[in-house]
Amino acid sequence: MNVVSGRWDKLYSSMEDIEPEIVSFPSGHSGEQLVSKIGPDLSEFSKEELSILEEITYKFGGMNANQLSELSHREEAWQHFVDSATPIDYSEAFSLKAL
Repeated sequence: MNVVSGRWDKLYSSMEDIEPEIVSFPSGHSGEQLVSKIGPDLSEFSKEELSILEEITYKFGGMNANQLSELSHREEAWQHFVDSATPIDYSEAFSLKAL
């Protein structure tokens, strides 16, 4: 279990509008997908932020969790921290190649 998943259950279990659903994957495995009962309030985002979200959705929206994981594990940031108990520093986001 990694740092994020160790705390994830506490986070989404406290959110009334989020429900986990069990989904089956083509590989035969199953897992949880978090589903919101309400839509997003896009008025909270600036035009620039919405543009960034659209770009990220276009670039990564067709990928599944395994593909995203494989992509992120090719990043130097992940490779530098993989053997460490330390979370990846946010400053590493500026060196991501996939973006």
